[in-house]
Amino acid sequence: MKAAPPARPEVRPHPERELSQPASRRVVRVRLLGRLSAARLRPVVIISGPAGAGKSTLAAQLLEVDERARTIVRLAAHDDDPTVLALRLVDALKEIGPDAPSARAVVTASEPGFSAVVLPALTRLAASRQQPYVLVLDDVHLLRHAQSLDLLAALLQARELVERPRRRGPVADAAWLPRAV
Repeated sequence: MKAAPPARPEVRPHPERELSQPASRRVVRVRLLGRLSAARLRPVVIISGPAGAGKSTLAAQLLEVDERARTIVRLAAHDDDPTVLALRLVDALKEIGPDAPSARAVVTASEPGFSAVVLPALTRLAASRQQPYVLVLDDVHLLRHAQSLDLLAALLQARELVERPRRRGPVADAAWLPRAV
């Protein structure tokens, strides 16, 4: 009798989406996930709470159960540089829709290019996703630079662009899930 072949390890395409706790030690937040599910048509969802409350874990659990296209950007202090943040957001949006190499090429923090080119390009890129999506920005409280906050506003403007011309079609839902507000 032959021995069964060893089990193949599970391949996960996005390891950054993994929870920090092993599955056996996780507390699934069923009630909160239900509230997030009920709010899925809202353009913005904010999860806030004190350190250690489980905001990042809740966001990760949302990504596990939500069927929409999704991506997460785990922010760090160095992401408060507008150029770095813009590139990270372009890359995140590329994960949930067609690539837009021209969007990366125009990224600059210098004015007037930032306001005249980068912000509208990011708005168009976010609005051009062909399917509803969830974009999670974890640790958004680390963003303080005015231009970094302008980038977040540009993503929110994409919601307006998507809703107006496509009333009959799918609407991209950008759910913002910051760790602390």
